[in-house]
Amino acid sequence: EGERAADGDEETPSLEDGAAVPVYLGNIVRLARDRKHPEDLAAEASDVLMTVLNGVVSEVVDRLLEDL
Repeated sequence: EGERAADGDEETPSLEDGAAVPVYLGNIVRLARDRKHPEDLAAEASDVLMTVLNGVVSEVVDRLLEDL
């Protein structure tokens, strides 16, 4: 079960309850030349997040190495 909050009135949802857990990812940047939706910030943010969640980030490292 979830934990009791400090005031004792509400329970903090647990992972078993399917609670969403915020995770700080740091600064995620896509260079202007690599943007897929340069005129739509929401679409660009969604695409960046899906790329990170799907684990397709090696392209970023490859491009940075090419720029050295």
